[in-house]
Amino acid sequence: MVEAINGLTGEVLLVSRDQTGRSVARSARLAVGGSRLAHLHVPCRATQWAVVLGMLVRLSDAAMGGSRAVAEGLLFKMRTQLVLSSVAALDRPSPSLGQHVASYWPPATFLVDLSAGTVAPFRRTLDVMHHGIVLARSSKAVVPAELVQRLPATRMEIRVPESEWNARRWLEVTSMDVSPDDVTSHVLHSGRWVRCDACGRPGLSSRCLFCEVELPGVPATAAVPATSSQGVVR
Repeated sequence: MVEAINGLTGEVLLVSRDQTGRSVARSARLAVGGSRLAHLHVPCRATQWAVVLGMLVRLSDAAMGGSRAVAEGLLFKMRTQLVLSSVAALDRPSPSLGQHVASYWPPATFLVDLSAGTVAPFRRTLDVMHHGIVLARSSKAVVPAELVQRLPATRMEIRVPESEWNARRWLEVTSMDVSPDDVTSHVLHSGRWVRCDACGRPGLSSRCLFCEVELPGVPATAAVPATSSQGVVR
């Protein structure tokens, strides 16, 4: 990663979504040094992360200080659903005792809505919105192929480790009811930009992403729920 960063010009933003990625990003900052390297930690699921990265990579250097606000704005508008062959190892949201027991019967499948915090029997349908659609799934199908094919053609599918969910068969899909571009534009143009006292860069979040100094007069934002990987956004 250090070689990749050194090969880039201008300011660089490292983005992580789990503790391993966070440690790698921090080590890279120490190895590279200087003040052009920023780090943003965004705990989220893989499909959510794909949407966030897709927008952050398009930010200009001047707008990079708004990265955290953009990520939080996008996550707030997302709906992430899972279809799992078992919820026995699911802790958030928590399944009922009956659902936990049913997980040990092979035909059982469950629909988990991470945004609503609900677990229900899967009824062979997915209520997916029309923007920011990202899909990930296990190699063993948990839903009929035609169900995936009926999803909007604008969907993007990403590959993640089989171990992303503690179930033999699973599907994860994130969608939004508004365009990620519109959310990003709204955040960047409606937020209150403040200059960092240490490096002079403008930012929208409570802490400067480059020098990690608290920005004056910006309230701290709540952390978004969690989980795996790291990325480099230029």
